Amino acid sequence: MRWLDRFLRDWRIRTALPHVRTHPAARVLDIGCLDRTLLQAVSPGVAEAVGVDPLAEPTELGNIRVLRGVVPGIDTGPVTNGLGAHGAGGRPFDRITLLAVLEHVPDAPALARACFELLTPGGRVVITVPDPKVDLILSALTRLRLIDGMSLEEHHGFESRSTPAIFEAVGFRTVVAERFQLGLNNLFVFERPVSEHDCAVVSAPPIIRTQSVLIPRLSSLAVMFMAGIVLLRLVLVSQQEVATFSADDVTYTYIASGGYWGNTYTTYGFSRQPGYPLFMTLCTMLGFPLRIGIELVGLAAAWACGMGLRRLGVASILCAAAFSLIALHPQTM
Repeated sequence: MRWLDRFLRDWRIRTALPHVRTHPAARVLDIGCLDRTLLQAVSPGVAEAVGVDPLAEPTELGNIRVLRGVVPGIDTGPVTNGLGAHGAGGRPFDRITLLAVLEHVPDAPALARACFELLTPGGRVVITVPDPKVDLILSALTRLRLIDGMSLEEHHGFESRSTPAIFEAVGFRTVVAERFQLGLNNLFVFERPVSEHDCAVVSAPPIIRTQSVLIPRLSSLAVMFMAGIVLLRLVLVSQQEVATFSADDVTYTYIASGGYWGNTYTTYGFSRQPGYPLFMTLCTMLGFPLRIGIELVGLAAAWACGMGLRRLGVASILCAAAFSLIALHPQTM
C-alpha cells in the first residue's frame, strides 16, 4: 500500500468515524477489514469490534476480533467462523461499516439484506462508495505508480446513486447522504427502524449534510474537469526525467542522497538550504519519481488558486479555466 492509498483510506475513515462511534456496550462489525485500521480506531469506545474479510488472518486481541470469511453478496458462501444471523457472540450488531466495499460486491441487494439481519433495531450501517467515474482516475494513478489500486479488477461499475434505493428496499431508513473527497466519493448512513411505525416512514426524506452555503463550492463538472487536467498533466510528463546540468543540480542531488543531515561534513555537504534536498529525499522514500513529486506540488498550487477564486465568488467554469491555464502552461512542460 502506497502513501496515497493510505491517505485516501484515512480520509474515508475520518469521514465515517463520527457515524460509527456509539455507546460503550455496542458491538461494531467492519466488513472488508483487511488492515484493521477502522477496528483499531473504534475499539476503545465499544464493547466489541468484529472484522470480516476473505483475506484476513483470524486474530483476537482485546475487544478486537477478526474473522476470515465473507458476507452474502460479497461471495457465494456464508460467513465462516461463527458469524451468523445474530452476529458473532449471539447478539446483533449496533453498527456495520462498509468502507470502499460496495463497489466490489456483485450482489448488493443480498448484502443489504444480510446487514439488515445482522443489525439490532435502531442500528446503523455506514457506507462509503465512490462514483464509477473514479475508476478511470484510479487506473491512471495506478499506471503512474502513485497508488497500488487494490482490487480494481473487482469493481462492477456500481452506480453509487442506486445505494439508497437498494438499502431502503430491504427496510432501511436513509439518515445521511453526502459527498466528500472533492465530490468523488459518497457517504451513506442507513438505520434499521425500531418499530413498525418507523418502517411505514422508511422512505422519508433523508438528512442531507452539505457544506455551509457561505462557502461556494465548485460544481461536480468543474471538479471532474480539473481532475482530468491533473491526470493529463501527469501523463504528459510521466516519461520525463529530472536531469542534472549545472553545478547546483549536482550539489542538490549529492545533499539529498544523504538525507541532508546524513552527509559527511565537507565544503559542499551543507552548502544549500535543506528544503529542496529533503523534498527529493521524501520522494525517494515514498517511491515515486522526483518529476511526479514536483508536478504534484505545482498542481496543488494551481488547484489552491482555483479554489481561492471560487471562494471569492468566481464562477466554477472560470475557476476551472484558470486552473487549466496554470497547470498546462507550456513554459512548465
